[in-house]
Parts: sequence; structure tokens; C-alpha cells
Amino acid sequence: EAAAQIATPASPATKSSSLSEEDETVAGRYRKMLKMGMPEGAVMQKMTADGVAQHIQNSVLSGEDASSQAPPASSQAPPAPVPTPPPTSVSPKVSSLSAEEEETAMQYRKMLKMGMPDGAVIQKMTIAGVAQNIQDSVIAGEVSAPKASTSTESAQKFSSLSPEEEKVASQYRKMLKMGMPDGAVMQKMSVDGVSQNIQDSVIARETPAPAPVPEGMALVQKDAATVPDGMVLVPKEQAERTIPDGMVAIPKEKAGEGVPEGYV
Repeated sequence: EAAAQIATPASPATKSSSLSEEDETVAGRYRKMLKMGMPEGAVMQKMTADGVAQHIQNSVLSGEDASSQAPPASSQAPPAPVPTPPPTSVSPKVSSLSAEEEETAMQYRKMLKMGMPDGAVIQKMTIAGVAQNIQDSVIAGEVSAPKASTSTESAQKFSSLSPEEEKVASQYRKMLKMGMPDGAVMQKMSVDGVSQNIQDSVIARETPAPAPVPEGMALVQKDAATVPDGMVLVPKEQAERTIPDGMVAIPKEKAGEGVPEGYV
């Protein structure tokens, strides 16, 4: 009696892409968006906005895979497994963006570090009109090129906001100082309709610019701003008016007994 044979359905194979190498370079980033869970409609809209050719769009949306290749038929026994070398740490790719482009990319790199999904960051960059090369650098996980250390780099970066903008920014700077996460502060500013330049200044931890130094005065460290005993601090103009010509101001103790009679 013949044994009953049970047919097992073959798993559907992923269709291989027929795109050229150049087309695959374009398609790769959009395939990645789909793998990150970005809706197909959003990816299609992004490709259309970027002017991607129709055959590349079709390949991306049909789920074709550039890496899937049919295994070559062979009657020979499979080769012996080759021992794999121990994994080595891969250094992150250094960004080739300019200094101005890095300033734009910095805030979006920070969003990724805070755990914001790649798709949400891409959407935010697209809405903000960020250049494509900056978007690619951010999503690729590139890091800023190391800068030569200078004596001014460690100095606090001052804000260029106007006094009115500083009033708006101050409450959000306070939230960060209280330990509120950057993402929560950023979300709060977006909900409140805070302009982008204020948001950038707050998240970059810029500090308000110091008040201008009045004319005739000098800015010194707090510890150096000491007034000797027996002297008082007055504006330069007042000192010039109160000291007669041919006289100088010295501490009272130094005058001692050397003041002639009739003088004070």
C-alpha cells in the first residue's frame, strides 16, 4: 500500500530587483524607510517629491530586494564551513558635511540619540526643508568630524536671540535645568508654537548674551573686582570732576602726616 505523501507549500521567495547598480543606490534609502515601518503612502510621496524615476518607485513598493539572489544549482557537496573571524568593532562613518550643514544636522542627530524613530526624524527634516545630503548623513548615523581643539571651544556659546525671544526661551531653558528630558521640552515647545530658531537655541544649551559693558568701565572676573580699603568705586567721569588739576587720588593711609597745614 503506497504511503500517503503530504505536500508542504513552498515559502514564497522574495523577488530579486532588476535595477542597475546606480538605481539601487537611489532605491536603497527608500527600502530602508519601509523596513523602519514608514507607511507606503508616505514613502511613495517622498519618492515623488524627490523626483525618483517610476521604475525605481515600482521596485521599492513591490518589495523587491537587491540582496536576494537565486542560489546556483550544483550537484557537488557543499563546501566545508569556513571559520568566521571574531567580530571587530566598526568605527562610525565621519560626516563630510560643512560646518553650517553640521549645525543643521546636529539637532536631528540628537533626536535619534533620544530614541526618536528614524521615520519620524525623516518626516521632520522633510517638513523643515532640510537638504537631502544632510538627511542622508543623519539617517546613515554619521558622526561630526573631530575639530582641532582651541582655547575658545570650551567657552559657553552665547545666544543670538533678541530680548523678546530670550523671554520666550527662558522658561524652556529652566525646564532643562530642572532635569526635564530634551525630547519632552522639544515637544512642549512645538505644541506651544515656539519658532524654530528659539527651539534650536534652547536645545543647543546656549546661554543669554551678557549685558553690554557701560562706556568707561571694564569687564573683569568677579574675584578680581576688588576695591582697596579707604577707596570707593565711582564712574570715571565723576572721578575726573572731583580731582583738581595737579592733584592725584591716593589712599588716605598713604597721605599720612605729609599733608601740609591748610590742606585736607
